Amino acid sequence: SAADPRRRTRGDRSESRTNTNHCRAWPARATMPLEKRKIEDGPIVLGICAMKKKASSEPMRQAVDRLRAFEVTGHKEFQVVYFDEEMILNQPVEEWPVVDALIAFFSTGFPLDKAIAYVSLRKPFVFNDLDKQKWLFDRRQIYKLLSEAGVPVAKHVVMNAGEANEVEESEDYLEVNGVRISKPLVEKPVSGEDHNIYIYYPRSQGGGSKRLFRKVKDRSSQFYPGIHTTRVHDGNSYIYEELLQTEGTDVKVYAIGPEYAHAEARKSPVVDGKVKRNVRGKEERYPVILDAEEKVIARKVVITFGQTVCGFDLLRSNGKTYVCDVNGWSFVKDSHKFWSDSANLLRQYMLEAIAPAHLRAHPEGNQLVLPDEAPAHRTKAKGDKGRRRNGRGAAEREEALRTFATPPNAELLCVVALTRHGDRTPKEKLKFSTREPLFLSMITEHSASTVEELKIKNVKLMEEITSRVCQVVTQLTQERKLAPAAAASTPAPKPEEVDDDFEKLLTVRQVLTSHPFRGINRKVQLKPTRWERQCSTSGGDDGAASYSSELRADGGPEPGATPTEAQFILKWGGELTPLGESQAERLGTIFRKTLYPGEFGGVLRLHATYRHDMKIYTSEEGRVQMTAAAFAKGFLDLDGNLTPILASLVSKNEKVTQMLDETPDAGRAAMELAKVHIHKVLSLDQVICDECNGLNDMLPPALSTGSASPAARAPADNSQAAGGGGGGGHSARAGAGGGGGSGCGGEEGCGREDRCERAHRGGDGQLARRLGDSRPLGGTLAGEWTGCVRRCSCRSGRTLRGRRSAAARARARRGLRA
Repeated sequence: SAADPRRRTRGDRSESRTNTNHCRAWPARATMPLEKRKIEDGPIVLGICAMKKKASSEPMRQAVDRLRAFEVTGHKEFQVVYFDEEMILNQPVEEWPVVDALIAFFSTGFPLDKAIAYVSLRKPFVFNDLDKQKWLFDRRQIYKLLSEAGVPVAKHVVMNAGEANEVEESEDYLEVNGVRISKPLVEKPVSGEDHNIYIYYPRSQGGGSKRLFRKVKDRSSQFYPGIHTTRVHDGNSYIYEELLQTEGTDVKVYAIGPEYAHAEARKSPVVDGKVKRNVRGKEERYPVILDAEEKVIARKVVITFGQTVCGFDLLRSNGKTYVCDVNGWSFVKDSHKFWSDSANLLRQYMLEAIAPAHLRAHPEGNQLVLPDEAPAHRTKAKGDKGRRRNGRGAAEREEALRTFATPPNAELLCVVALTRHGDRTPKEKLKFSTREPLFLSMITEHSASTVEELKIKNVKLMEEITSRVCQVVTQLTQERKLAPAAAASTPAPKPEEVDDDFEKLLTVRQVLTSHPFRGINRKVQLKPTRWERQCSTSGGDDGAASYSSELRADGGPEPGATPTEAQFILKWGGELTPLGESQAERLGTIFRKTLYPGEFGGVLRLHATYRHDMKIYTSEEGRVQMTAAAFAKGFLDLDGNLTPILASLVSKNEKVTQMLDETPDAGRAAMELAKVHIHKVLSLDQVICDECNGLNDMLPPALSTGSASPAARAPADNSQAAGGGGGGGHSARAGAGGGGGSGCGGEEGCGREDRCERAHRGGDGQLARRLGDSRPLGGTLAGEWTGCVRRCSCRSGRTLRGRRSAAARARARRGLRA
């Protein structure tokens, strides 16, 4: 025991390999009954039958070295024998060594049927059922067995080549034989050995696809923004399943028997495809704790597939756990603790099957611990220097801690951030009425009801409406060319109306054809405003029907009424700019460094192990969703395109989205008040000077930062014709001050700027009080505020002109009359 165990075990291994091609040199397996089998009579012979690359890998070597180290009273418990790769491939199984226990598993090039024949001939104790390993070759069989065992799997559908499959693919979903899978979706080849898995994203999120593959250097996937169509028609069989949102991580589980499972979390290749490696060149992973349900899942997987040592993949999504793949023999690549646990469990299983009496006498064994065994995460290497280089200085850490200082005995439970989207392009909107049959037919063809408006967002309908707009523009262009010839026979409409409609349609065509449809950047709405319905005639003999045109009433037309006029609304712009994307990403980076000062990779480890429960919710606006994805990219230190990050990390919750999209009445009333004031400021020809206290003097009381004047606070109930009780009065044509108040005439100037301002604020006070009563802001209030500024002379002698439309002036007159 004083000798170096590593030197001894390596010598044993080399001795065993020198006898690979001489079967008579192998020790004979003991044939005595199990209860009488003693280790003193000879060690248990364990055979390793696998391809050379797998058999000599670091995890396998670590586990085997620990098995060799077990001994009792100076007697080794196990003798390990390696089956040479050349012998496995070229020699008959009758010439293979005879062993008591066998570790055999499939990898590329391994003759599985030959190994099955050897087990049938020699009947050793086998850890992994070789016949059942064939089940792992077909993902269809894996999903079937998992479902039968009660293990949750993602919603999926199988498309078998050569069968009569009904397939329908759109930009938002794929439907196979009546089962619809919404995008983003995962496309898996049915072969378990084919790792070319594709993911397809909906066009509303930017479209494109991502191709997953076995790790090549620091890449595990690649994004292709221009490929949107699945491989459903290429003649191969596939499994299509929904892409589960896993917060950017997945869990690898390594089971050794039904009672032991080691789990590690890693960054999902779905996110950005960049493989993060530690200082030893291994993929960066973090141990996680499985809950009770997940431990039951591990037990079911081991028992169902008959694999004592196996690995499988878990996906945690929205509080549930799913299994997406089951592998064969798998070992953790960088955990000394797991290697020691696996050696102890393999010893236990072998002794239970071969020498149970010895196990009862020596349940723990006497494993010699290797001197180089140490937790992987404690290994000091160049990474520690990197942490010191990348960490903040002491002063910066103290400053950050002071910024987030908390009272004594307080515990931070969560951090909630409500953030606006980044810099965007201007939002544009074009609205006009149309009776064009090509547009109206879109409502009857694609809307669930001809009464409600049709919202066109997806690419297919956008392309259809674009085609119809181009067709109408072409038709109008030809009619304009033929207009002189037809003018003599038919009365033409007013030229200004024709030109206005034509110019609007040209604008619509230019916007819709400016660039390909990708993401949420353009939207068309068709709102029916007039319908015609079928009604019976009064004097007809045969009950014939005629059509009457009606304007939509409050209750709406009858179901099935045909629209004859609609409002065409086009919205575009408002897209996140490159500056906005960089703003959001930088904010995420600053957020991570500020919350975790001096800790390199701390938040990444916590997020990967689900101890950092981060959720990102957004409204339905495309610019908001992309801002959230860019923030997550900076916060979690990700790379690549935003579309995969959006699909993987940005959560969708109906209640949260409703909360973010809808504005309460009180907030909407304040917004309307602010809009009216902004409209007033922008429509006045007035110099804003510092002497007048700038814009603050022009603010209504509800928005002003200063205290309101007595005139603004006084009641203004009698301000329709003349000011009273300190209030300012406004009339449609003339006004006069009363009771200490001031009046402002529409045609006559008041001559003093301060009186004019007080009168204006007096009118606004009534508006503010109405808003304070939580009453909705209607057209009367808006007209009252807009109409109070008409034309008056002020100290500067300049003329204030309210640049308002005819509709605004009409609203103002109605409000003043009221």
